[in-house]
Amino acid sequence: MDGILPLMLFILLPAVGVAVAALLTLLAFRDARVETGAPAVPAGRPDPAMGRVLIFVVLPTTGPIFGFALYYLAVQAYPSLAGDAVIAIGTCFGMAGLFTALGQGILARVAARDIVRNPANFGRHVVVIAQCEAVVVLAFAIAYLSMSADPPPAGLAMANYIMGVSSIGAVVSGLLVANVDPARMPRRIVRGMAGTGLALVGFLAAFLLLGMA
Repeated sequence: MDGILPLMLFILLPAVGVAVAALLTLLAFRDARVETGAPAVPAGRPDPAMGRVLIFVVLPTTGPIFGFALYYLAVQAYPSLAGDAVIAIGTCFGMAGLFTALGQGILARVAARDIVRNPANFGRHVVVIAQCEAVVVLAFAIAYLSMSADPPPAGLAMANYIMGVSSIGAVVSGLLVANVDPARMPRRIVRGMAGTGLALVGFLAAFLLLGMA
């Protein structure tokens, strides 16, 4: 299936989430530097804090990368897929990529402010931001299974829409974890699992609808 809509769903929608997440992160970092009165780094010397923040910015970019791979498969490798099937699969992954990046952006915003004051918390923040990545991976799995199913199962569209909607669990995860003290890692991880658990339920439902169980 040719056209701009699959491109928007598979790649551009996750990219919007990445752009919003990056903006939230960088603005939070700038504000934290101003609030704490952190001294400017001399010209020509690397800024360790900025390097850490850029890692937070890069983490959500897996969505558009996975989306490009799926877009290629949908348009090139499986040209026999009906247009409605491609739209359903693209909606599934596009929503997952968007929600995952937004959830990571919520967490990265908090992380960017915190590492200005507590650089030692960097690793803790990376763990919880990466935890959201499970959502986009689950959506990728459902999208790929949908494409490779021959013949396409009757529940293909419903399976993908369920997975896409349940991906909002990444945003829920970000909201649940954001206000927890970074030092309380077990609590942060458990709260993050509560959000990603919603996406896991959607994955299982989609998996059953695809007739893979």
